[in-house]
Amino acid sequence: MIIQCENCSKKFLAKDSDIPKEGRMVQCSYCSITWHQLPISVPTKTFEQANINEPAEEISESLSVDKIRASDGKTYKFLGSQWAQLLPSGKTGLFAKRKIGKELDKLTGRKEKKTIRKRHKKIKKIEIDTTPEMVEKVYSKLKKNISIYRKTTNRSLTLAEKILAGHLEESFLEKF
Repeated sequence: MIIQCENCSKKFLAKDSDIPKEGRMVQCSYCSITWHQLPISVPTKTFEQANINEPAEEISESLSVDKIRASDGKTYKFLGSQWAQLLPSGKTGLFAKRKIGKELDKLTGRKEKKTIRKRHKKIKKIEIDTTPEMVEKVYSKLKKNISIYRKTTNRSLTLAEKILAGHLEESFLEKF
């Protein structure tokens, strides 16, 4: 079964047998919040089918799809969003190929979720025409402000001081 943290919405895979009928306390390994988890009591149906063209045999299971055999002869387990191959050790291995996943979805009656792509907003660009006169005016103001600040401090300036002094207003510089 898949359980989800109530705080951070992180999802975790847990065995059905780990959660008793009366539930148990579980802790999120991501945000460390604890909560009381009850077992999921939605019965699901598993189908076994040797060949995709033959009718499937229905097998009733109480809590979840533990394993199902596909047409390639391998056993798969559903992990919430996709199918993974079930290894002999009981652990899950590689994810199923798209063709096998669709076959297993069809066997179990799952519907494929469609992802919706978000549309990106177009940003309008504003063009500013710079004229040589405007550039000359800005640079002359920078030079004037730096010379005023240098005269008031009576020393050579660092690059940071030159940048700062160049962008100050004349009224502020006159207060020195």
